[in-house]
Amino acid sequence: MKTKKIWWKGKIGYGDIISPICYAHNQAEINKQNVELNFYFEHEEGTKFKEDDSETINDRIDFITENMLVEHDFKVTVNQTYNYVFPTNHVGYNDNPRSLHNLAFSKYKWKEGDTIYLITPRKNKKQFAEYAPQKAWKDEGHWDDITNDLKLKGIPWEEIHYQTPLKEVCEKLSTSRFVIGYHGGASWVARWLGVPMWIRSQRREWSEEIFPWNKKRKSESLKQFKKVLDEREKYLRRV
Repeated sequence: MKTKKIWWKGKIGYGDIISPICYAHNQAEINKQNVELNFYFEHEEGTKFKEDDSETINDRIDFITENMLVEHDFKVTVNQTYNYVFPTNHVGYNDNPRSLHNLAFSKYKWKEGDTIYLITPRKNKKQFAEYAPQKAWKDEGHWDDITNDLKLKGIPWEEIHYQTPLKEVCEKLSTSRFVIGYHGGASWVARWLGVPMWIRSQRREWSEEIFPWNKKRKSESLKQFKKVLDEREKYLRRV
């Protein structure tokens, strides 16, 4: 049996970790073959993006890999290489259709709780305006207005950041009432967990494609999630 190989330029974001790992599992299931995913990082092993981060970037890859919900009988191997400059973003990767190609799930199951979790970039090491103004569309802003509204309504809420340990992020989001986030960061973890969500960006059509059950109301998000699961099943079965 041939093994499909994927080469990926390692980066720091949750989407840059979750997306290729989920894609690898989908490819294993669709093509009925083993898959080898190779991450290449320019940094040394054990590097943290911020000193106060609770874990290394590579610890997060290990956690995602170990907590994938595997629904096939094939082997997906995830390798990490350090101190290597990969010349392009990826090889052996196709992002069509955008809403399904990398949609796979965690062993964690969502069970509704009382707390709304906010995923904001407010404590990111660098803001979009500083390092990538072209990505500023990913955050619609107005987080103070949202938190004030939640306070007035007496709704319990908490904010999630990159500094929050990934295991803790999963435990909290999987027992959330709802997630409100920007197009990035731990919103990718919420997607991986199948949590009802409202992703606030300046390009709503784009965010609805990447986060396909993105709705302002929880009931609408849950309804859309069921439709997405049906679409995903057809995609994996090539129906």
